[in-house]
Amino acid sequence: MYFCIKQKHKNMKKVFLILAVCLSTVVSVVAENEKDERTSENLALTTNVSGVVIDKITGEALVGVAVELAGTNMVAYTDFEGNFEIKGVSPGNHIMNISYISYGDENMPIEIKCNKTNKIKIEIADTEN
Repeated sequence: MYFCIKQKHKNMKKVFLILAVCLSTVVSVVAENEKDERTSENLALTTNVSGVVIDKITGEALVGVAVELAGTNMVAYTDFEGNFEIKGVSPGNHIMNISYISYGDENMPIEIKCNKTNKIKIEIADTEN
């Protein structure tokens, strides 16, 4: 009789252990799905900002200009045609910091709208001329 009770006790421990593992797995999967949904919602509320940076006097495209969204770690550098793109920007009013060697730094207020193409033309002047 004692052996039978002891055996049932061991079996109950195994059952509880299996149930605990299954329950923690289900809770983990549900929590991960909720996290993915929140991330998807946040991405849906962002947009992209693109544009071109040119010399104000000559109209030539400037290569390697740093275009930064102030207060964030979002920065892009212009390509050989002066184009840049910053992805995942939240809508609203922002300040863009534009910096380029010998052109100095400029701060430009911009308004970013969601579900709209946010294309910006930036003209900067050489401070050495």
